[in-house]
Amino acid sequence: MSVSELRLRVTAESAVIVVVLAVVAATLGGARVGLGVLAGGALAIASFWRLAGDAASVSLATAASGRWLIASALRFGGLAAATAVLLVLDWAHPVALVFGLTILPCDLVAQGLRLARVQREG
Repeated sequence: MSVSELRLRVTAESAVIVVVLAVVAATLGGARVGLGVLAGGALAIASFWRLAGDAASVSLATAASGRWLIASALRFGGLAAATAVLLVLDWAHPVALVFGLTILPCDLVAQGLRLARVQREG
């Protein structure tokens, strides 16, 4: 499996999980909780896409040596700003937002473990 295939698979699976959990959270906890899960998941997916793109460009040696550092700082700054806006305006429940942010990393680890098992068996 190539890097782009892994990125697409993790993104698609994470998006489905985020939407399902956001609907369940909104049903059980209200709109603010559902929006927190949805916003956290969307932020994680967007950050992952940016990170994967930066990693691909660095691995192909198409980026300048320090460009990835600036891109990472901008990515984290954008993530922090979006999270701050959601929390300051009280649009999202803080715990639900953090829960949404953790869905993609968990899926990425699960995909990595699955690929390692397939390679070991194959």
